[in-house]
Amino acid sequence: MAADIVPIRLGLTKGDLYTLWAPRWRDEGDEWEAFLGKDDDLYAFESVADLAAFVRTSKDNDLSDHPAWDRLTEASAHKFDPAEDRQYDFVSLQELAAEKPSEETTKQLHSTLAIASAIGSVCEMPAVTKFFNGNPVLGSVGGGVDAFSGRSGRKRWAEIEAVIARNDRIALVMDGEERHIACVGVDTKRATFERLYWWLRGLRSETDVLAVVRDLAARYGVDTAALCGELCMDWSEVAEMARDPLATIGAHTVNHVMLAKSPEAVVRAELTRSRTVLEAALGSAPAHFAYPFGDRTTAGPREFAIAAEVGYKTAVTTRPGVLFAEHAGHLTALPRISLNGTYQDERFISVLMSGAATALWNGFRRVDAA
Repeated sequence: MAADIVPIRLGLTKGDLYTLWAPRWRDEGDEWEAFLGKDDDLYAFESVADLAAFVRTSKDNDLSDHPAWDRLTEASAHKFDPAEDRQYDFVSLQELAAEKPSEETTKQLHSTLAIASAIGSVCEMPAVTKFFNGNPVLGSVGGGVDAFSGRSGRKRWAEIEAVIARNDRIALVMDGEERHIACVGVDTKRATFERLYWWLRGLRSETDVLAVVRDLAARYGVDTAALCGELCMDWSEVAEMARDPLATIGAHTVNHVMLAKSPEAVVRAELTRSRTVLEAALGSAPAHFAYPFGDRTTAGPREFAIAAEVGYKTAVTTRPGVLFAEHAGHLTALPRISLNGTYQDERFISVLMSGAATALWNGFRRVDAA
């Protein structure tokens, strides 16, 4: 990761203060993050000019050993004026959180909370660290506006399906290049969906995936809210199902994110908020969880540990397998027999439940929790 030092402005009740922040960088295998200061003290100044003067005249600070420090001491004064996206207004934070969620407000809220958390961590401020550790749901702000979209939500794969189904040719940017894909006829449309599905699954982050889905939905006029209204149960229908003694409602995150590709704070927020929302809607917190996608690229040991920590009794992956006594020690990493569109035949059930097919798949390992 690049090693850089950036000027920032902190909007506080006593006025604006200016300081320097070195976002996380890697040095000889170790990861670092720092602010202008000394030990646990943070140095901040009332003007850009004062900040620039200090940098040019003092080396007694924790950033003086940073790879970019010498270059900064020779920079012109205007280089110390924070960019718009490096200005964090703590005074309006409560007002910002009360606004109707939008791309801009959630971005501002996330960046301000992130810088507050970073200051608390770097300067070893227990009250700040305790606040963020005790409120993991704040991590959901990093998921963007979709984390607060309410009942409408998103059905990303259904949106992709709708785009392909309604068009004989689609265009999108893939790996930095504009691609035009013909999708005439059922077989070609299925192949196009498979191609896009696995390409999207391979993207670096949830943010990248959602950006592609949003672009396609907007470009080809897919009404996300209408699609969700057509395909998803409302809360009254979920509550009716929950009252049936044969049904158990489990959690599945709020935004169906690829957890292993998400920061730990987002993972904790998704697992915690999903549980909280269901408890508020149905009167009891779910004890069981299913990982979105659930294969080893999207759920692993970190996610298994977090699921247990936030209170789930069991959690299932989509790793093929049947249960053995050894799974008692891995209750948040359970295997699953998938009866999906590929196996819509009753005769498959007994074969899959016998464990013979999954034993071959797993190389005769009983537990796959790594």
